[in-house]
This record gives sequence, structure tokens and C-alpha cells, in this order.
Amino acid sequence: MPRSGRSGLPGSSLPRAAGRSLLAWAFGMACLGTAAVSVHGQAATPPQAAPLASPEVVVEVRVHGNYSIPDGDVIRLAEIALGDPLAPGAIESIEGRLRQSGRFDDVEVRKRYRSFTATQDVALILVVRERAAEPTGNLLRRTGQVLAQKSLFMPVLSYAEGYGFTYGVRASTLDLFGVGEQLSMPLTWGGTKRAAVELNQEFDRGSPGQLRAGGGVTSREHPHFEVDDRRVEVWAGVDVEVASGVRVGGDARWTDIEFDQSPDRFATYAVRLAVDTRHDPTFPRDAVFAEVARTWLDVAESGGVVGRTRVDLRGYKGAFGQAVLSIRGLYEGADQALPAYEQPLLGGGPTVRGYSFGQFVGDNLAVASAELRLPLTSPMNVGNAGVTVFYDTGAAYDVGQKLRKTRFHQGVGAGLFFIATVFQLKLDVAKGFDDGTHLHLSAGFQF
Repeated sequence: MPRSGRSGLPGSSLPRAAGRSLLAWAFGMACLGTAAVSVHGQAATPPQAAPLASPEVVVEVRVHGNYSIPDGDVIRLAEIALGDPLAPGAIESIEGRLRQSGRFDDVEVRKRYRSFTATQDVALILVVRERAAEPTGNLLRRTGQVLAQKSLFMPVLSYAEGYGFTYGVRASTLDLFGVGEQLSMPLTWGGTKRAAVELNQEFDRGSPGQLRAGGGVTSREHPHFEVDDRRVEVWAGVDVEVASGVRVGGDARWTDIEFDQSPDRFATYAVRLAVDTRHDPTFPRDAVFAEVARTWLDVAESGGVVGRTRVDLRGYKGAFGQAVLSIRGLYEGADQALPAYEQPLLGGGPTVRGYSFGQFVGDNLAVASAELRLPLTSPMNVGNAGVTVFYDTGAAYDVGQKLRKTRFHQGVGAGLFFIATVFQLKLDVAKGFDDGTHLHLSAGFQF
């Protein structure tokens, strides 16, 4: 009877080689499992999914540019609320909803982060330009609505040496007739009483320029003759910049005047050429200004035309530190005798300091000035304050007199100045060589 103990389990015919292979395979799998559980004696960590970026959330909404539509209404039209997630394309969607409302001519939505680190917190700035509402009602009411929407009222307060303070109000409109024009209506009292309508129209057809037209009534006292000077005027003019810093222009003006209760009428026509390299006219440095003008005065009563020439030359040169040396030469000459109300004035801040404003008159005028301006504040300050020292000389003389035989009046002095963007003040104390000491106040430099 054969022995079955070495041949395997009952009913099995598996050879020994196959059994050894099966044991080797099981041992290898066990080793791989152990490696997965332990690496260098540490427990293995299953792979983690990359964290998702936090979505941007609206935490603040601001509105800029609206003047009649409340901020809340603009935000409601944008359909945005605090806490809303800002998905891709949301900015464009908000701009589209605001434009589709029909309430705005222009819309821009700007996204700002609250900090450099918390980039999930977003502030939205809604920049809008309101569309003017369509006027309703009858013609008078519609006209009033249009004027109210496009009008701006500003106070007027100015000072001119020899005339004193002038105060009032100026009403202005922009693009009232849809052509980009500016219409201004000053109404003033005090030193100069004036009511006028002024029209300015910018254009850029090859060369930038400006058209001017208007009419008005002006009344003030003549500083030399101390009589009333009342004028009704209409005018038109144009200026064109033919090159950088070079302008040409012309004017025509008709005037009905009552001077010392004597009426007269005259027309003036003028052409001029100006070269201006000043970057900052309020405090120029290393620059020049030159203007030459020719005017024809046609007086109705005299029946003749008087020609006048005006030459104004100015130079500004940086000296030491912030100091600037400013020089000026001014000439006004007529080829015939002028009416008293048109004679140029000599004396005071605009011409020769150390004398009263308009102390001398004549058909012709010649003035020369030199002034050293020394700022005492940093150029980085909002305002520019400093001191000046100056010398002026000038003469007023009639037609037929020789300039070299004319008596010149001279003045010397010092002053203080303060120049800011919206406010300018200059105070000078001067001594005339053949007169007393005078105080001169002006709104900024005279040249």
C-alpha cells in the first residue's frame, strides 16, 4: 500500500516547486505592505489634495462722480451687496448693468484690495458720470431745468490797485448748446461794477486755439481824473497757438462810453504775437515772455484813426539757490494824441512802485523794472512764500515829446509774497525818488 504522507493533502497533486513559488510571492507582498506602512520608522501619510484659493468677497463699495443720484441707488442699480463673492467676469457684469440703467454717460468699476495679505477682501469703487435728465414740462420749465443742470455759480472777490475791492457772483455753463462752449455771466459791485455775458469756445483744427465773444456794461472811477467811466461794449476775438509757446491773435471791439458825463463812441481793432516759455506763470524761472501788439483806435467824434504799438518784454533767470532775477521792459506808443479815457497810466504796482496808481498819464508810456525774488519755503510746500527787492523807472509823455528829454520817475523798495494754487498775494513797500513811501497790494506778481 503506498505511503501518502509525503505527497500532500489528500486529494491534492500540487508539486513541491509550485508550493515554493507561492510562498515566495506571499512573502514579497508582505514586505511591500510593510514598506507602505513604515518609511524610516515613520508612519506614512496618504497624499492630500491641494487647498482651493479663498474666493474674493466684496467687503466695501464706494461711489464716485454722482451728484444727484444717491449712493444707495447707484449700488442698487449695480446689483452688488456686501458679502457677495466676486466671480470671474463680475466687474464687467457690474459695468454692464450700470450702463443698461440709462442713468450714466460713463461707468468704470475699479477693484481694490484691503491689504497686501488679505487679498480675498475686495473693495469696489463705482466711478460714474451721470446723464443729464431729459427736461419735462413747457418750454420755460424745460429751459430752467437745463440751466439748473448745467450751471455753476461761483463767488467773485478781487482787488485791483487804484480801484479797490470788487465782489459779486459769476454764473457759468459748460456745453449748454452742445458744442463744448463755456458761457460765463459775471455780475459784480464795488470797485468795478460790471454785468456781462462772455462766450469762450476752444477748438483744435490743426492748431489749438480759442474763440471769444461777449458784451457787457462796466462802470468805475478813473484813478487819475477821478471821474466816472461808464462803458457799454461788445467784442469778438480769436487766439491760435501756431507753435509750442507761440500764439497769434486778434480782437475787434465796439465801445459806447460816457466819460465825465461826456458821451463818445469808438471801435478798436488789434493784432498781436506772443512768445511764452513760462512753465509756471505764477512763479516763472529760466523763461521769457514777449508780446508785440498793434491796435487801431477809431473814434467817432474825431473822425480819425489812432495807431498804437505795445511791446512787453520779460525775462526770468535763476540766480542763487531758489532766487530768481526778473526784468521787464514795457513800451506803449501812439502816433496821434489819445482821448483822455484811453491814455495809459503810470504809477503803482503794475508800472512804477513808490507812486500812487495812475499818478501820471500821457499818450506814450515807457517802463523798466528789475526784481529779485527769494523764496523762503521749500519747493515741496503747498504754498511758496518769500521776499523781494526791486527797482522801477518809467515815464509818461505826450505825442511830440522826445523820450530822452522826458522826466523819468524812479522807485525802490522791498516786499513779501505768498503764491499758492488758488490764492496769490503780494505786498510791496516802495519809496519814490521824488515822492513819499507807498504801500502796494496785488494778487501775485505784476510781471
